[in-house]
Amino acid sequence: MTPAKCRNTRERLGWSRDELSRRSLVDAATIAAYEDQQQSADLRMAAALRLAFIMAGVAVDEF
Repeated sequence: MTPAKCRNTRERLGWSRDELSRRSLVDAATIAAYEDQQQSADLRMAAALRLAFIMAGVAVDEF
């Protein structure tokens, strides 16, 4: 998932970065750095973000 797709999905759900952090167990500062394209996502982070979105009902094909 691209940083822009992460941000767009998070905002569409009405979640703050803190809420995504709570749901994915990824630090909010790490999410901010990823969305701002200052950091890339490793495999664990990408999986955690994706799982949080899936658990919220976002279809897998939307990534």
